[in-house]
Amino acid sequence: MQLTQISTGLLFAAAALGAIVSVDVGEDGFVYDPDTITAAPGDQVQFTFYPQNHSVIQAAFDSPCNPMSGGIFSGFVPVDSGKSSQVFAVDIKDTKPIWLYCGQVQHCESGMVAVINPPSGVNNLGTFKSNAKNAKASVPSSGISGGSFISPGSGNSI
Repeated sequence: MQLTQISTGLLFAAAALGAIVSVDVGEDGFVYDPDTITAAPGDQVQFTFYPQNHSVIQAAFDSPCNPMSGGIFSGFVPVDSGKSSQVFAVDIKDTKPIWLYCGQVQHCESGMVAVINPPSGVNNLGTFKSNAKNAKASVPSSGISGGSFISPGSGNSI
């Protein structure tokens, strides 16, 4: 009986950690790869940064390229060559859409946007990207929020 309880507890603990979903930031230009991410509650999205200097910022769908109050912000991550030594990890708590952009000058307006858990219908990544073309990007005035920097492959920080 005790072994069953321990095994069940370990199974629940493993399930609570969820999957790790990797996203490359700027490896192939002004893009997140992938730019459409599906993640379940308990999953962790890990952003790996590439040259030169990019960020991950959360926006509202109707306000692309502008930070959402209390949203995700990685800060700017300068990388001279290769990839960042740490990843920015965001724990997913629900399946609501999370709209993202890079706050570097002209990156968002050039289409460097992404979505975690995209909705169906007209509020899609294509519309968000199209609306970003006419926006003027800004960045949060406060420090890192909505995630943390961890070593690559170190797993979920929940």
